[in-house]
Amino acid sequence: MAGHGWRWAHWARDPEHGRRVALLHGAPVFTGLPRRLLGRLATRFFEKGYAPGELVFREGDPGKALFVVLEGAVAVSRAVPDGEQVVRTLGPGACFGEMALIDDFPRSATARIRAPSRLLVLYKSDFDALIEGDPRIGLVTLRNLLRMLATYVRTTPPVTQPATGLEPPGPGDGAAG
Repeated sequence: MAGHGWRWAHWARDPEHGRRVALLHGAPVFTGLPRRLLGRLATRFFEKGYAPGELVFREGDPGKALFVVLEGAVAVSRAVPDGEQVVRTLGPGACFGEMALIDDFPRSATARIRAPSRLLVLYKSDFDALIEGDPRIGLVTLRNLLRMLATYVRTTPPVTQPATGLEPPGPGDGAAG
């Protein structure tokens, strides 16, 4: 345990680690995690630099990681009949790809770098290993993800389905009467 205390003291004095913890503290997906657990979480992220125009991931790719913008800008777009439509632009402190912490379903959008950027990356496998050792991190994070999904579901207009011919018969549609 003495080694663990030394590592924590080392992390606490590391300005870059402190910057990561502060950034994660402001991210909605990690809301409610105490600073100590944010510190443990921050050690699981790795940092990667990107140039303008680079793809982080493409719509349809399997989701393997969550990303946090450390610096720079990322455009999130969706495929439309005549190309891609940017649905939002993200700056420092923003998270994206968070659903990858739940499953590895295909990405629902494309993320492309807009300006020279540094991203923090957390792979689902690293997140899973971390929450095995500290289930509270998983509980708080997954609760936040569920809230985000519930908000999305409540604010997204319903999709109209094309007629399939399988609707129940209405009055006068040959039903015995």
